Amino acid sequence: MRTKYFKTILLAIIFITKLSAQSAQDHYIKAKEIYYDVKYDNSFNYKVTTAIEQLTYAIKKDKKFVEAYRFRGQLKNILLDHKGAIKDYSKALELVPNNLEDISARAFAYNFDRQYSKALKDYNKAIELAGENNFALSNLYYSRSLVKFNLKLKSEACEDLSKAGELGNSAAYEMIKKYCH
Repeated sequence: MRTKYFKTILLAIIFITKLSAQSAQDHYIKAKEIYYDVKYDNSFNYKVTTAIEQLTYAIKKDKKFVEAYRFRGQLKNILLDHKGAIKDYSKALELVPNNLEDISARAFAYNFDRQYSKALKDYNKAIELAGENNFALSNLYYSRSLVKFNLKLKSEACEDLSKAGELGNSAAYEMIKKYCH
């Protein structure tokens, strides 16, 4: 009995030591490997959760690891943990303010978490940051229109859809036909 107990303790110590010996980058890479190996089957949630755990280890090792916060936010959105995603994107934005990718991703999470005024504020900022990037702008205007529809701002939403269409987002025209006439 004592031998079995001792072996269990020894294995736990080895596991913890191995875990602490890995760098933040090692955990980040492991999370990417797990995620990109995901198949959409019964193991999907488990693998995404395991990837999130690896990113959490990476963040514990390096509290300023922006890419780990960003990727963990993406994975949390996939699992519909929008509040968790919002926290991760907010932390990434503390570390790298005015990052277009993080602001627009947080806006997406705010929208799905029904925090529409915060989503609108982030989309406004993202549009400002996108500058002359027509691809980004077309998607941002389209996404902002969805928030405006949720806020019952139909005419403003339709204006955003029109801008999105002019910038090359063909889905915007389908939305205009369906909701703006």
